[in-house]
Amino acid sequence: MLDKVESANDERLTLLVKAYSAMGPDEAAKLINAMNIVLAVRILRNMKVKKAGTILAVVEPRRAAQISEMLARAKARKKKK
Repeated sequence: MLDKVESANDERLTLLVKAYSAMGPDEAAKLINAMNIVLAVRILRNMKVKKAGTILAVVEPRRAAQISEMLARAKARKKKK
């Protein structure tokens, strides 16, 4: 049962990543600015680096810095495993 829930969550995240990737950077940044920061990080982490970078460049500077720090911490944790 837990596997089904996790699979559904993964599918939803994949759809969000595709939707945000299809948006222009300004439009995506407005939504990233307004959403829960953990969800924003999950979306950006799963995007192609170039696209995530163009969106982050338009996100409010303070929030972009927070997201960048969270992305860096997530990558550091993956390297330790």
